[in-house]
Amino acid sequence: FNIRLRFIDDKYYVIRIPTNVTGEVMMQREETLKQIVEECVAFAPAFRKYFMTIETPEGAGRMTSQECLALFVLLGDERSMPMNKLSAALGISKQQTTRLADGLANAGYIDRTVNPDSRREVLVCLTDAGREVIDSIVRLKLTRMLELTARLSDEGISDMLEHVRVMRRVFSGTDEVR
Repeated sequence: FNIRLRFIDDKYYVIRIPTNVTGEVMMQREETLKQIVEECVAFAPAFRKYFMTIETPEGAGRMTSQECLALFVLLGDERSMPMNKLSAALGISKQQTTRLADGLANAGYIDRTVNPDSRREVLVCLTDAGREVIDSIVRLKLTRMLELTARLSDEGISDMLEHVRVMRRVFSGTDEVR
């Protein structure tokens, strides 16, 4: 890789460029990435409207998008998760995470326990009620997705799935991306 510094919006960014990429190819890549950023910015309001607005099932009470996101993070962890790990996953402070966990525990969606191996660490895990709320939210989102994608072909839906998976891998940095 060649390393280049780019000055964008008053900040320097280190860019790793494969050695086989020429200047012209890099300019084309940057232009394509600029278009991707513009499309993502244009798509953000719709994404927020359809995926970050929480339609809670009847009887579940009102949940914030942050509370819902916390439940989904906990769903991905099969056991208990330390509060500091939840805080990092949500990108919020430990104090905000504590307030968030208070509300979720009061609603019966999570349990908090002291880590038996480290008494200073608090662990959180989903309760059955938390899993039921998540299942209900997923069903509501699936119904909405079926409505939104009704005009797409099966191939179009498969393409959409692949593109969403690539974006998840890119933005989470968890996987190799082709």
